[in-house]
Amino acid sequence: MIRNKNRVLIIAVFMILILAACILVFINHNIEFKEVANGKLASDGGEYVYYEIVRENDLSDIYKFSDDLSEYDFDFDNHSYIISFNYEIVNLSYSLISGPVFHSYDHYVPNVRLSSTNDNLCHIYELPKINIDIDPDDYKINVSFDGD
Repeated sequence: MIRNKNRVLIIAVFMILILAACILVFINHNIEFKEVANGKLASDGGEYVYYEIVRENDLSDIYKFSDDLSEYDFDFDNHSYIISFNYEIVNLSYSLISGPVFHSYDHYVPNVRLSSTNDNLCHIYELPKINIDIDPDDYKINVSFDGD
């Protein structure tokens, strides 16, 4: 009788640990962010993706999107940055399932919720230093829009 109780207790503890691990892997972790700059998009007629991750070595390309952005002082040692085009970021999160364990690349692909502004602006957002980037195979993955 006591052996059965111990066996049930061990199975229950094991199941709780498995459940906790699944929750940790699949739950979305919200990322705090704030808009730190915006600028009118250059009128070169180019087509833009919804958003891009700003890297320090990409700054010359970022400055080409808008003349208004060259005045912002990026702090890449302590923050990551995202730029969006004609959209405002409403929500930003990631889950551990979208990370390096399950993909051949070494970053998390964020879940990005956007709101269309049609204001012809690019928006720069600052967030805590985190290893996120777009999916190299499909930049639309994990992107949703207000009203969906």
